[in-house]
Amino acid sequence: MSSISLSNALVGYGLHMESVMSPHTISDYRRTLRRFADWWNSNGRSPDPDLDQITPETVRRFLGHWSQVEVRPGGCVPGREPQRLSAKTIRNMHTALSAFFSWCVQERYLPADRHPIRGRVPAPPVHRPQIQPLSVDEINALRDAARHSAAYTTSRGRRASAEISTGLRNRALLEFLLHTGARASECELLRVRDLDLKARTALVHGKGRGRERKPRTVPYGAKCGQILFRYLADRGAVNQPDAPVFATRSGGSMTRNAIGLVVKRMGKRAGVPRVHPHLLRHTFAVRYVVEGGDVASLQRILGHTDPQMSLHYANLADEHVQLVGRRVNPMDRI
Repeated sequence: MSSISLSNALVGYGLHMESVMSPHTISDYRRTLRRFADWWNSNGRSPDPDLDQITPETVRRFLGHWSQVEVRPGGCVPGREPQRLSAKTIRNMHTALSAFFSWCVQERYLPADRHPIRGRVPAPPVHRPQIQPLSVDEINALRDAARHSAAYTTSRGRRASAEISTGLRNRALLEFLLHTGARASECELLRVRDLDLKARTALVHGKGRGRERKPRTVPYGAKCGQILFRYLADRGAVNQPDAPVFATRSGGSMTRNAIGLVVKRMGKRAGVPRVHPHLLRHTFAVRYVVEGGDVASLQRILGHTDPQMSLHYANLADEHVQLVGRRVNPMDRI
């Protein structure tokens, strides 16, 4: 068993991450590990400790510190006020640290009984908020906002809106997210060769990196197929297999963050500020079950490795049906 410092272990773990994790996970883990190293060095401790100097109490104090700190949010929406990290973010930090120390044990840089988290520091609890899928009215408002600017008053006092130059792309993106439940990161990787326009299916590449990124085929409906074909034809991309499906004005692939920003702007124009790409995924999942889809098929379509997540959507669908039934019970009209 060879001793190794925290800084050297972080270098080795960085190389390991690049071979097995998605860019998004790597970015998230690196942020946590950088925060951990900076926190250690800013608290008057000996710089760059050996791994066996890090104890369960160290981890508890680190997580406690970050649960109280206010941070200016990043992501796709600029200008937001500083706020405390969510319970889910703190739990993700716990996960990142645990994965790092597990790798150290696996590489024999740390004895198994000195793992500072496993069996010693439980993951912080996370309250899963109730997810309300988008209503039909909200979806239709988003469809209109995808192609049109926010309404304004003309010099003659009339309400009007202008067509957006990227409106056809925005509408195609919105329909694809709603029809497939795909993640924004999966849309970023989508190429024209991945589409079967006749069969109305898409080959999307799920979470992971390289061989770990598992492809799956997802179907989409006729409405999405028509708009997607019109958008690609308008760009002249139908016969360009290597072209991104969802492109920027310059022709490059829209990034995950750019997709999120476009969706948020659609929501603002539509009066649906709560919308984000993952809510479109939630909406697809709930409505899929409501319309009679089975949980096993939903799991394959969404690319879930854990069936519990798909079962969670099934429970949400039951609650949604009960709520709608109370609001629009047909017997109330007799």
